[in-house]
Amino acid sequence: MKIDVIQGFARFASDHSIAVDTGGNTKDPHVRATPGDGKKTKTITFGVAVVATGAPPFVPPIEGADSKGVLTSDTVWGLKDAPARLGIIGAGAIGLEMAQIFADFGAKVTVLEAADRPLKEVEPEIAKTLAGLLENEKNLTLVPNAKAKKISGKPGEMTLAFEDGDGKNRGFKCDYVVMATGKRPVLEPLDLDKAGVAVENGAIKVDATCRTSVPHIFAVGDVIGGLMLAHTAGQQGRVAAMTITGEAAFYDESKDCGVIFTRPQAAFVGLSVDQAKAKGLDPVEVKAPMSIDAKAMITGETDGLIKIVADKASHRIIGVHFLTEHADTLIGEAVMMVSGEMTLDQAAMAIHPHPTQTELFGDMSRRLLSRLRRSEARKK
Repeated sequence: MKIDVIQGFARFASDHSIAVDTGGNTKDPHVRATPGDGKKTKTITFGVAVVATGAPPFVPPIEGADSKGVLTSDTVWGLKDAPARLGIIGAGAIGLEMAQIFADFGAKVTVLEAADRPLKEVEPEIAKTLAGLLENEKNLTLVPNAKAKKISGKPGEMTLAFEDGDGKNRGFKCDYVVMATGKRPVLEPLDLDKAGVAVENGAIKVDATCRTSVPHIFAVGDVIGGLMLAHTAGQQGRVAAMTITGEAAFYDESKDCGVIFTRPQAAFVGLSVDQAKAKGLDPVEVKAPMSIDAKAMITGETDGLIKIVADKASHRIIGVHFLTEHADTLIGEAVMMVSGEMTLDQAAMAIHPHPTQTELFGDMSRRLLSRLRRSEARKK
C-alpha cells in the first residue's frame, strides 16, 4: 500500500474533500507549526477520512496566563535546570506527576486544585488516600479548593495569587508556573461544518465505532474527548480501521483503563461504584489495604489499597482500582478480568503465586463472594 505524507494544515472543503495549506512552518518537529498565507494549497478528495488531530494543553483565562513564565506539559521540557520554586495549577495526572518529579529534583512545589481532591478522573477513595499520602511528601504542598486568580512577574520572579476554600485571598512566590489544566480539542481550524460533522461538548461526536455524524468520516483520540490517553487513541484507531474494512469492532470506555505515575501509582480499569450506578447497575465492592499483603510487607511498599467492583446479580467484575507501587504491572491482570467479563467466581478459583501482590485479586474475590452468599442466604 502506498502512503503519501503531506506536511500542512488541513481543513474540510466539503464532505469528500480537504484543503491543505502547505506553506507554513511544519518541517521541524520540535517547533510548533504555524500556517502559511494560504497561497500554497493542495486539495485532496477522499472516500473515507479519519480525523486524529489530538488536543493541545488547555490554558484557562487566568490573568497573566500568557506570561513567559507560564509553562505547559508541552513546554516544561525546555527548562535547562529544575527551578527552586514551582507553582502548578491543576492536580490531575499531569499536575501530580510533574509535582513529584520536580519535588524529587529539589524544587519546592505548590499545587493548586479547584476541586476538593486531586485526580478527579479516578475512584474517589483512591484519590483521597493519595492526597493524604502527599501530605508527607518533602517539598510538595497540595492546596485543594483553590481558585487561581492572577499570575504576575517574569521567569524566576513569579507570583501566583489564588482564593482558598474559605474565600481568602492568598499567594506565593515561584520561579515558574506550570498550567496542568487538561487538554481541549481545537476544532475551529478544521471547518467541520463544511463536511457536516457534528460537535458535542467541545469535541467531535462519534459512536462506538468512532464514526461521526457523517458515515464516511471517522474521528479518534483526544479530538473526541473522553479519556485522553495514548492507548485509548490507539484502540480507537484500530476500531475505526476495522470498521472501515468491514469488520465488527467497538470502543467501550467502560472497559478502558489508565495509570497515573505518582508515588504510589494510581490506576483504574472499568467502572467505579458511582459510575456503575449511573449506568443502572447494582454494584458491590471489596477493598484491601496493601499493608496486609505479604509481598508488599517484604518490599516495604505498604501504602495504598486495591478495590474490586462487581455487578451484584451476575458477579461480573466491572472495575478494579489501585493505589499502590507497581500498579502499572498489576493492572494487566485486572484489564483482562474486566475486558474478558470474568466473574468473581473465576477470579476466586484462579491460583495466584505466593508471595505476590496478585494474591489480593483472589483473596478479595473470595471475600466478596462470601459476603454476597451470606446476604443471599439471609433473604431465603
